[in-house]
Amino acid sequence: MKKLVASDIDGTLLPNGHTHISQSFFEVIEELDRMGIIFVAASGRQMPSLHLLFERVKDKILFIAENGAYVEYKGETLHESAMSKSLVREIVADIGKTPGCNPVVSTRKYVYLEENAEKIVSEREKGHNYRLQVTDDLFNINEKVYKVTACNYDGIHKNVKYFTESWGKFASVTMSGAVYCDFMDRSVSKGNALGKVLDNFGLGPDDCIVFGDNYNDISMLDKTNNAFSMAHADDEVKAHTRYVTENVEDTIRKLYNI
Repeated sequence: MKKLVASDIDGTLLPNGHTHISQSFFEVIEELDRMGIIFVAASGRQMPSLHLLFERVKDKILFIAENGAYVEYKGETLHESAMSKSLVREIVADIGKTPGCNPVVSTRKYVYLEENAEKIVSEREKGHNYRLQVTDDLFNINEKVYKVTACNYDGIHKNVKYFTESWGKFASVTMSGAVYCDFMDRSVSKGNALGKVLDNFGLGPDDCIVFGDNYNDISMLDKTNNAFSMAHADDEVKAHTRYVTENVEDTIRKLYNI
């Protein structure tokens, strides 16, 4: 029996447009916990957002937040990797000069946005319950920064190539949904974070099951042969998994006879 189940959240566990975890899935998590199976919520979201989303079971699961920059289990930090202040400033400046893009800076407690980013504020506050701080100075955030995000509501795909070519040697750059491109410390990815989690619990690649749907999930999907991509995922993402599913909860119930 696989000892760990890791799932991306938005677009994978939560269908696009959904904002709450179902009570039936909380029951699945509680049953996994009784069976000694660790459930991992792996997301590009900020940690406080994940805590609110999984409030009922937050003391029973492990969190990989900010695409792997911050890992927490039962209130204890297992791993963190912040960005250098100089790198944050340079990336924020470049995003600000890119037509259609707005920079967002994520720390442990807050998401910082510029004063003119009302559309981003509305979207993120409604869908993700982030702790938002609007500022006129993203260049001098006096906290550890785990992630910088470029947001383009006309579609980030047109900018990803430029950002990857410009910053791929200095940062981890990944598309995270249709309108977001995330930048983290170069060592950061969901896959690297999952690897540290497996090492922490003395587990190997064959001991886990992974679910994902987007490009920022690929490093995690590559960690095991027991990986499922979502049916709606791009073919490039599906190429990294042996299995395809339409529903995470149904698949876990079948695999563990819940």
